[in-house]
Amino acid sequence: MHSACACSSTVVYNHFGPDGNYLNAYAEAFFSTTHTSPWGAAINFDQEGGQFVREFFIHNALYWLEEFQADGLRLDAVHAIQDASLPDVLETPQRQGAGAGGPGPPSLASGAGKRAQPRVAAVAPA
Repeated sequence: MHSACACSSTVVYNHFGPDGNYLNAYAEAFFSTTHTSPWGAAINFDQEGGQFVREFFIHNALYWLEEFQADGLRLDAVHAIQDASLPDVLETPQRQGAGAGGPGPPSLASGAGKRAQPRVAAVAPA
């Protein structure tokens, strides 16, 4: 008989409030000029410079899975992540992992938020 235990980590990518946040002072392209969130300017995933922000977020999610060997990620407040790109930043890891193969079961990323529809993306393991 085998028993299993999974370890999931919660990551918060979009809680940048106006008080004490100096990221826009040296990374202006990090924030959207058209989208807002409950915490101020939304993260820029779909405007000029947004491709670098998207890559950072996608690789950071994979970092948590690969380096810390987490079995899954819970992405907090996905209802406030706005991205008009196709596929959007929340769908991209799922598409990248879909045909990657690799040993072992895929890791899972789930979204949580007040208005979030259940969104689960399978991400192929490293």
